[in-house]
Amino acid sequence: MSKIGRNDPCPCGSGKKYKRCCLYKSVKPVDFTPENRQFALGLMARFVEERLPLEIAKSHADFYHKWRDRLEELDYNMVEISNDVWEMWSFLDYRLSDGESAIERFLKHHAADLDPAVRWYLTLLRDTAMHLYEVADLSPGVSVTLRDVLDNRRITVREKQGSRSLWKHALVAARVIARGPSGHPEMESGLLNIPDFAREQMISQLSAHYETYCSEHRGPKRTDFFKEMALFFHDAWISGILEPHMPAMQNTDGEEIVPTVSRFDILESKGLEAAFDAEKKLERTEQDQLEWLWTERDKRGKSVIMGNLVINGKRLELVCNSARRDRRGRKLVERIADGKVRHLSTTHENMEMAIRERMRSNLSNEDSATAHELPRELNEALVLEHQGKYYRQWLDEKIPALNHRTPREAAVNVALFPKLLDLIGGLESFYQRCLKDGEPAYDPSWMYGELGIEDPFDVSYPPPLAHERMASMTPGLGDLCKTVAKHLRRQPDFDDASTLLTTDAIGANMEIQRFLRSEQSKNALKGEDSLSRHIVYMTNFELHLRKTFWVDKSLVFMLAKTDLEVPGGDLRMPFGCFALAFTDRHTLSLGERFLSTTSRCPISGHYLKTVTVYVTEKNSGQPRELCLTFAFDALCADPPHLFRRHIELHETAPIKLLPDETPQQYEIEGIDIQEMNPLRGLLHVAVSAILYATSAGAAPQTRRRPFDARSGALSPVPEPVVFSGEEVFFLPGAIEISRLSHFQELDRIPSGRTILHRFMVRGHWRRAASNWKDQRMRWIAPFWKGPDIATIIERAYKLKP
Repeated sequence: MSKIGRNDPCPCGSGKKYKRCCLYKSVKPVDFTPENRQFALGLMARFVEERLPLEIAKSHADFYHKWRDRLEELDYNMVEISNDVWEMWSFLDYRLSDGESAIERFLKHHAADLDPAVRWYLTLLRDTAMHLYEVADLSPGVSVTLRDVLDNRRITVREKQGSRSLWKHALVAARVIARGPSGHPEMESGLLNIPDFAREQMISQLSAHYETYCSEHRGPKRTDFFKEMALFFHDAWISGILEPHMPAMQNTDGEEIVPTVSRFDILESKGLEAAFDAEKKLERTEQDQLEWLWTERDKRGKSVIMGNLVINGKRLELVCNSARRDRRGRKLVERIADGKVRHLSTTHENMEMAIRERMRSNLSNEDSATAHELPRELNEALVLEHQGKYYRQWLDEKIPALNHRTPREAAVNVALFPKLLDLIGGLESFYQRCLKDGEPAYDPSWMYGELGIEDPFDVSYPPPLAHERMASMTPGLGDLCKTVAKHLRRQPDFDDASTLLTTDAIGANMEIQRFLRSEQSKNALKGEDSLSRHIVYMTNFELHLRKTFWVDKSLVFMLAKTDLEVPGGDLRMPFGCFALAFTDRHTLSLGERFLSTTSRCPISGHYLKTVTVYVTEKNSGQPRELCLTFAFDALCADPPHLFRRHIELHETAPIKLLPDETPQQYEIEGIDIQEMNPLRGLLHVAVSAILYATSAGAAPQTRRRPFDARSGALSPVPEPVVFSGEEVFFLPGAIEISRLSHFQELDRIPSGRTILHRFMVRGHWRRAASNWKDQRMRWIAPFWKGPDIATIIERAYKLKP
């Protein structure tokens, strides 16, 4: 068989020349390092500068075209990203005069001279192209799961920095190499974050371009199409920053909104106020304020605010939202004032420019900290209440994006269902961005259950708990805690109910101190104090034989509706140390909101996968002290974030969750501000779960890590979902599931909370009678005492039979 020439047809039958198809595909895979990657890109840069200066200059002109003179408007980071995209495009996608790319020409002449690792990297890089992806999932500091918007293919890439800055459902244009230095798929430099307002248009245009490309090319390859799309993605990204799309802004008269202020000198103040008060078109805002609203009737006879007048010392200002209204207002003022004022100036604000500047600052990640005039707890309560009402009503509103169907209708419509998932994904994306910005964040995840959609957050068994994660992340830590616990159990003064390793004891334990000074501990966490805190709860958990209660999500909902008016003396510990595992969205979202206001927390702003609470008690005096160590975990590269809270347990006084808890300072009808405090909510469900686990009637179910029934082996679970290896006591929901769903549904409809307040008796705790054999507390679950709840819900939704 004769040797295949570079310009011969490729024997694979693709119709391309051998040099542009399979010539380099036979290169044997070789591991390469980040240093090999940097060296290879440096070689490519020198090659195009020395051999292709004119063509690379033309590629720069073609890439930036109308943006060339506006790059100075971008901040430094944006310029760097843009330059990275152009550089990769000019190396890999831009076609030279003979139809080759720069990397193809470089490999053709220099492949034989390259180090195998460098050659293999460039071979893989040659076949990459920018694609448009949606962020399907994140593991902060580890990886990002991307979904191709055209064919729904998923790929998980190793990415440390991007996985921390991105959020779920974000739209990004990225170039993914099949195998990076990590040995897994990785994103190359030049990640473009597409703004949300361009999302629908971007996906629609990309789909149209692909259909056109397929109709014009026989047997097209996807990579060939996407090789042409980098310019399209970059233009959409940069225009979103420099020229964001602006919707038409008009007032009720159909006039362009142009904020306008006319200023007048007051020549004679006597009688001016009385003249304004006498005018039927003007109404003073408050009796003691020098401000009047100007209202008139529109074409439909409705009263419309046209502007307002304000007297400030010797000046009068007229403020309107259009130039035409300003002209009418000036005539009105001059008629009423009758020579008492003189026009000085009129200024117009370019509304479009102001909004564009605001949008650009947001897209450029510039600081946009805003000072809230309201206290944070009050602002958060108001915002979450408003969003909750809006989301509840949204489910029954006709949405244009759903062909004017409601989300409930779309949930059972095969054609509209994917669009509905996109809309819910957008709400989740908004929630996560609010968390990242430390703003009030409303979790919309309940919508899946409300609409009868499979809940992506539901789990069949807890993921690895905090002590398991720390043992796997820090070599030797798990064995150390087991050894220390074993020694403590052998001590003559060991008490199975009360002996604990304390923080003070760590300093005197030589074995722990040697470990804290070892290399593996220094590489695990920065600072000995951080690792010491993990050693305390891990050792105590091991010391008391690893007892874990996994709390059912329905039980958590009911416990959250249970009053905690219980004397501290009635709270008893089932074990000297045990863990509570929470995987329900109610508790996880409380943790996410709490962490969003916590400084220097690396997992702040990300979805949590589990909250584990390690419980101990200090009873060596009065009052007793309950210690709750919360471990918040996103199952990512960062260790679980710890938060510890001590609660005093007075024998006769009610349990006080927060030491600074005071009577409510702000009163808003229908809103319990303290109940919306995320820290208080976390403490409430944790303490309630302890009371329930030790109450009469509680029947924990022993559960083990799931097994495959066919082979008896552990079930194969795809990453990143992994089961805990612990055997747990499962605390199931103690109420009929249909009744629970009715409670939850009523809690989310307009005016539903008022109805719940009237007809639902909140859960509470009851002491046993003195003559009862079982003296444990009784939990009285929330129950309905009013009319048929299903009928009320049906009436609220205005459903037809």
